[in-house]
Amino acid sequence: MLGFLLFQRRKLGPFAVAEAVFPLDRVAAGLAVERGQSIAGVCGSLDSMLSLLKGGPRRAVAFAADTRQAALGELKAAAFRRLEREETLGLLGYTEMPAAKREALFARLEPELSADARSLYARRPEICAQGVLEFGLFRQWVALIAEQLRTHLGSEADYELLLGRRPAPRADRVRLFRERVRSSRVVRYAVEPLLRNFPGLIDRHFLEPGSALDSSVVRQLTREAFDLMERLVSDGIFGNPALQRHVGGRMPAHLERELYSPESYEQVKRHIARLEIVPLNLVAGLRRERTDSFDRLFLGNLADFLAPDWQGWLWNEIERCARRDARFLSYSLLPRDPFQRVRSSRLELDDRLSLALSNQDPTGLFPVVGVYRVAGASATSALRSRPSA
Repeated sequence: MLGFLLFQRRKLGPFAVAEAVFPLDRVAAGLAVERGQSIAGVCGSLDSMLSLLKGGPRRAVAFAADTRQAALGELKAAAFRRLEREETLGLLGYTEMPAAKREALFARLEPELSADARSLYARRPEICAQGVLEFGLFRQWVALIAEQLRTHLGSEADYELLLGRRPAPRADRVRLFRERVRSSRVVRYAVEPLLRNFPGLIDRHFLEPGSALDSSVVRQLTREAFDLMERLVSDGIFGNPALQRHVGGRMPAHLERELYSPESYEQVKRHIARLEIVPLNLVAGLRRERTDSFDRLFLGNLADFLAPDWQGWLWNEIERCARRDARFLSYSLLPRDPFQRVRSSRLELDDRLSLALSNQDPTGLFPVVGVYRVAGASATSALRSRPSA
């Protein structure tokens, strides 16, 4: 119960996610953006869409279902436009920087932000002082789990073993997790707050509040929460790319390589003016676009959480907006590909590439990756009415 109370008393968020968890190099490999193409996708932390700019698209649109995620994206985009790499790393919280200097950098970027974004940062000035990375709900949850594990285990040696900070066979970590953690009510109380907030978290990240959520998926993830934790623990939490920063204090290697290395930073900066952040969820955003708008689409794991009729609506909008031979990438927390439900002669799964990317997941979070090609000419008609939620 202590973990639950601590979680509830903290000033959470305001961001659902503050940095990418799914490896950026796999996004790049799956979509293979080429110079002059048009791309679109979910905003999330914006990291994936930023990394895709390295391909040199002529237009990039990131759809943000929630104004808080849009505000995060706007700040990152402004930093890439106006700041040097070292300044951006300090502003976001990847490197040490005095609060006064972070606030001065933010003041330089503030005129480029929307009114909603400026309002958010004015209400939460600690974000600018401490760096946005400290204010993602996923990061806060992982930090709470780590605190609870340390307290519950009561042994620094066991804690170091579980986090992978000292060499040990994988079987030893799994056995420790199963014997001391999985059945623990104390740790379960630390997991429970995220699960209770899960529908709202997904709404904020992807969808219109209260709409389209597939409750059966939420129930399944709730049941499998400790299976997911065991996957993360099996190779040592400290070494897991999804949790490196949150537990080990290090920038995940895929972010350092694909977004914040000197070369990658300059490549993104070169094309940042082509990026637009639109405060709409993906399906609503695609609906406003003209036919044959995009060559590449980044969906993240949005399809995990859509009710079946909304999955059909999403596919309908993809089909309408996709150019001939367009490609989109989707991944899943669950051991099945949501787009297998879609029945269309134009939807072609790239089996070889999808399997290769699925087998290369270093995080243990996403067992299935789907890379799809939209074959043939675009649809001449599309479902324009909103399906019943």
